[in-house]
Parts: sequence; structure tokens; C-alpha cells
Amino acid sequence: LYALPTASSVAVASYPGEVVFVLQKGHEQAEEMAAALGADLFLTGGSVSTLALDLLHYFGCDPIIFAGLDLAYVDGKSHADSGTRQSVTRSYTVEVASVTGDKVLSTVSWQSFRRWIEQYISSHPDRTYINVSGGAHIQGTHLMTYGEALGRCGGNAMMYSESQNLQGSGQ
Repeated sequence: LYALPTASSVAVASYPGEVVFVLQKGHEQAEEMAAALGADLFLTGGSVSTLALDLLHYFGCDPIIFAGLDLAYVDGKSHADSGTRQSVTRSYTVEVASVTGDKVLSTVSWQSFRRWIEQYISSHPDRTYINVSGGAHIQGTHLMTYGEALGRCGGNAMMYSESQNLQGSGQ
């Protein structure tokens, strides 16, 4: 488990495997700790998805595949997993381009994560970024089906899926 020091202590304590704490670039206390420990710093971007992107890049993953990173209400719901789905509340939404070119509803916070991801991708052109998600278009990604993406990786891909995230943060 890779976790920020600010993660839920209950979640971290109950995790049955190894826990590695990730120190956030731009956070003064984390930077001091990293300097003292000789540890690397990571960009977090405000979301588990954005932190996962920086971690995958750090691990050398190429391509990096986004699965379930909709950043929008797909079929009027916030998540694919029925345990965390929320219906669209129109007063909190914005219309953005979808992966198909149509319009889809999103939120201001999800769009800030999308812009962060797009900036990250444009500043790290040394990797291939594949999107197998529905939802909002993410500039710099190649849209593929799940099967096409797995075929590109020889069926041996390290994938990050939003449905795997702790406590379902809503991105």
C-alpha cells in the first residue's frame, strides 16, 4: 500500500501487507522529512488518481493505462461500483467534452484533476498514456478499448483502476 502520511490511520493499520509512505512535493514538513531520510518526493495533485499517475511514472511504467478514470457522471452516476454511486446534482456540474466528442456532465473539482493530469502528461512526453475509460476526454491520452490496451501490453499491464482506490474518494 502506498499512502500519504495523512491517510486514515485506521485504513493503514488494517492493511495486511507492506505500507510505504509517500512524501508530497510542495508540503514543507514532507520535504523536510524527505531531506532527512534521503527519500523521494511525489506530486499528488489533490487526488488518488493524480498521485497514482506520478507513482506509475516513477516506477517506469510505459504505457500508463487509465481504467475507470471517468472524471464525469457516466450514465448519470459518479461511479461504476454500485456501493459508491451518486446521482447527478445538476447545480454542481459543468458540461465538458467526452471521450466520444459528445458532452458529458462533470464537476469543477474533477475538471481540476483532469487539467492537472493533462499538464502532467504534456510535461512527461516520454511515456504513452492510454485511456480505456468513458467520461471526460483527457488530452494527451490514446483512447482504446480495454482489450486493445491489454493487447498493446502483451496482456501483462500494470493498471490503475479508480475502483481500487481506498474509501472511494469520488474521482
